[in-house]
Amino acid sequence: MYSKAVKLNHEKIKRGKVILQCADFDDCNFQDVTFHCIYFLNVIYFWDDIHSRLEKIFKLLKPNGKVIIFMADSEVFKDEKQYAGEIIFHLHSIVDVIKVMGETGFSNIETKEHTKEKKCYYLTGYK
Repeated sequence: MYSKAVKLNHEKIKRGKVILQCADFDDCNFQDVTFHCIYFLNVIYFWDDIHSRLEKIFKLLKPNGKVIIFMADSEVFKDEKQYAGEIIFHLHSIVDVIKVMGETGFSNIETKEHTKEKKCYYLTGYK
């Protein structure tokens, strides 16, 4: 995903308009840095505690900044099996994520279904 994103955003990265980072979000330290927009694609499934992650994202945004989360509803994964008892995906419904976004301070939360991927959504919230 990271390599593809780098290729797709090459010009914007070169001009300093886009910063892509491939790392564990919990380990990232953004001292005195804020962003206009933070975009997550298919990573929410790996968050066991979405509340704390969304709080961190909220703090990282400039006033009126926005977060965009792309995700599939938990229904999409209802038949997925876990491996060796390990929880690989944390299944979050769209409704639950919207609720937590509101609880962590996001406003004007919008939901838009992907035009080609059924039950996949863009969730947008503003600081």
